[in-house]
Amino acid sequence: MDKETLSNYGWVVICVLVLVVMIALATPFGKYIAEAVKNTTSSLFTVSQKALNTGLGQAAQVTVKDVEDIVYNTVS
Repeated sequence: MDKETLSNYGWVVICVLVLVVMIALATPFGKYIAEAVKNTTSSLFTVSQKALNTGLGQAAQVTVKDVEDIVYNTVS
């Protein structure tokens, strides 16, 4: 095999992978992924706030403002 054949094969693989991801995210599985990202982000912010309040509260009596609900826009 020469370099050009491998290059063309690589582009075909990349295109197939991109199409698979696009199809997967366009299905109800995509909504599941979106919910997982929302929950993970919300949990991360909550845990970070608790850690900062604990650390800063002991060191300098500082508290971090509560995180408001995160609003996500998704295309449906």
